[in-house]
Amino acid sequence: MCMTLETLNKKLKYGEGIIFLDPTDNRYILIGGVGKDEYGNYRDTDWCNTIEECYQEIGSCDGYSQEFLKEKLPNWKYIESKPLALVDPVPAGTYIIILPNAEEECEKYHNPLYFSEEEKEMVGKKCKIKNYEGSDYWIEFEDKFGGSFPRTAFIIDPEENSEEFFYLFSKEDKNENIEQIIELLRKFLKNNNNKIRITIKPE
Repeated sequence: MCMTLETLNKKLKYGEGIIFLDPTDNRYILIGGVGKDEYGNYRDTDWCNTIEECYQEIGSCDGYSQEFLKEKLPNWKYIESKPLALVDPVPAGTYIIILPNAEEECEKYHNPLYFSEEEKEMVGKKCKIKNYEGSDYWIEFEDKFGGSFPRTAFIIDPEENSEEFFYLFSKEDKNENIEQIIELLRKFLKNNNNKIRITIKPE
């Protein structure tokens, strides 16, 4: 999976370190997690042979420019990200993913005997930040239920800037209806520079 520059910048802004793989030589790089270099670019590691090596070299090199990243990101494979730096709080409305170690992280900040069944169900799922107070975030899953998590228990959704265009096609759809949908899709693409996922489901 590749990542848009907009999503990368958002994750970097809120303190995440992001690991990418360059498939051309199977080497890894970790961008972010320690702030910017003297040129205003987010610092990164050198290219490493393993993911573990990346975490040992966080911020060891000056960062790449926005122009360079925009050119290269479509060719790099996103591997993983972790919250590494304490920076501005992630705003309400942001889509996030609850990390597998969420229960362990919650125990460091909350009652170690309390991690609800709802919160367990949220692990690994795409959720949304409802609000926050200090380092405590109230996060909801599909407007069904929610839970309280520290910043270290989640990452910003790597596909947050993907948009889904959904239309339920019917056997009775006429050509003019299809043309209207195509025109709507054309306008959607014109107004959104992000990735788009088209889902077609049978009636």
